[in-house]
Amino acid sequence: MKAEEFLDIAAKQQAITQSQTNQLADVVEKYPYFQAARAIHLKGLKQNHHFSYNAELRKVAAYTTDRRILFDYITSAEFNQHRISSII
Repeated sequence: MKAEEFLDIAAKQQAITQSQTNQLADVVEKYPYFQAARAIHLKGLKQNHHFSYNAELRKVAAYTTDRRILFDYITSAEFNQHRISSII
């Protein structure tokens, strides 16, 4: 996955396809401490009802500094970064 593709997925609040989820899995494997990639990959797993979502959720939660933000990102249809910034 190219950087432009990752930024496009991160910037747009649209559904993540199975193909994009697979590409994000490769990014996470190559860069295991890349928290944003892990969160977006997890959201893709949830949207695609993937069987490994629960197992991956445990891993991503371990890498996440604030699980409330992760929860908001995964469960919301539209993630409001400015609202989260005011909480932090």
